[in-house]
Amino acid sequence: MYLKVLVKRISYRLLLLVCVVIMSLVSCNKIREIRPTSFELVSVSPKGFYSADVDFKLGIHNPALQIGFSDIFAEVVLNGKVIGNVSVAPFVMEAKSDKVYDMNALLALNKGTSVLNLIPLLKNPDAMKNAHINLRVRATLKNGISKELVWNEVPVEKLIKLVE
Repeated sequence: MYLKVLVKRISYRLLLLVCVVIMSLVSCNKIREIRPTSFELVSVSPKGFYSADVDFKLGIHNPALQIGFSDIFAEVVLNGKVIGNVSVAPFVMEAKSDKVYDMNALLALNKGTSVLNLIPLLKNPDAMKNAHINLRVRATLKNGISKELVWNEVPVEKLIKLVE
């Protein structure tokens, strides 16, 4: 009798494990479908000559699980020289959603770079061809599993095309 109960418990747990594995595989496939859908710059508030607070709206299509993002940090590189850093406030992307998120970032330019040095970039979009970012972010699933994700030398042009 105890053996019968034990077999039922083991079978139940094995079935549960198989279901969890299948759900994880399906979710992993859907994670690849996450994409930005829109971008809107709301405001830029300069904080001296070397930094600014940037408020923006980012639309995201997420057919997968809830994911929290923290420690979002990017280096902005132009012509092989790091001109500044961007850090974005943590946020949680809701599961199975198409939502626009209000976000805040801090842009900090290196001491050798001034906001005035960036004006030519705004006037000449071709200058962005020599710009890329190195991005680091910590992604955390609802169950607490987290991983640091790193992308190096991502062309700024490619990022702009993603949200056009």
